[in-house]
Amino acid sequence: MTPRQFAERILKKKLHAYEVHEGFNFRFGHKAAGDMSLLSDFGREMGFEVKVYPEMTLRGETVSSSRIRTLLTEGRVSRARHLLARPFSIVGTPGRGRGYGSKYTVPTINLARYEELVPKDGVYITWTRVGAERFDSVTNVGNRPTFGAELFAVETHLLNFHPIDLSPETEVEICFLERLRDEVKFPSVDALREQIARDVKRARRYFHLLAKNNECGAGALARLGYFELEAGGSARSVPSALGVTIRQAHLHLHVHWSSKTDPTSHSQAASHAVGRLNGLGARRLRRDALLAGVGASDARSGDE
Repeated sequence: MTPRQFAERILKKKLHAYEVHEGFNFRFGHKAAGDMSLLSDFGREMGFEVKVYPEMTLRGETVSSSRIRTLLTEGRVSRARHLLARPFSIVGTPGRGRGYGSKYTVPTINLARYEELVPKDGVYITWTRVGAERFDSVTNVGNRPTFGAELFAVETHLLNFHPIDLSPETEVEICFLERLRDEVKFPSVDALREQIARDVKRARRYFHLLAKNNECGAGALARLGYFELEAGGSARSVPSALGVTIRQAHLHLHVHWSSKTDPTSHSQAASHAVGRLNGLGARRLRRDALLAGVGASDARSGDE
């Protein structure tokens, strides 16, 4: 299908397009012969408006789906999170073999067969949502070579576990935060257990630092006197004239201007807040991450 045929048959006649939104590097038609300039020409001719979005970069790196997929296949989930502005996650249902009942009492959940994109085989610090409840967790992606069963699985171990309701239909979402290590074939099950204990210890340290730095960043902003805050995805409603999202390191804060703030000082207040947040939160997190041995490469390079 030529570029003109695509525009006429698909966009105009089939979709009855009124507006077409695409990135600056979009190509279409046979052998990708059409570009955004040509699509804009077709739009003027065929009666639809074309909106072109420029390249988006973050700290000099292009934000694109292909770049994010590459990072995931390399296991660099913290960098992918940086570009996505959220953790990469997968959603599935529990796999068979664990036994269901009125209460699920085993702190490990295998996902049912999953054939979409997942990060590179290895062990990760994660959040796992089971139904409506979220757990800190450690997740293994791979073939579990120690057991000699070359069968791919996504298995997550819930850290702050308690008995829960679980059925084959329960939705399970795993959010990947940080890579711990490669998947390894251990000489014995006991050796595997010892490594899992070390993984869990590092993960608990990670979540401890995450909570501490969230408190640090929220307190720093609150002390400025300009803001009312929602931290950690709180659903609390805050009256505001303007909302701003600040994301630095592992800290996610939804910052709302207090109604008592002078609107003319918004920009200055935001700059001051970000500066304080950078100084009090980000450097401390990077230091603690290095001490904990979690995400050290990202901490040194400023990935987060």
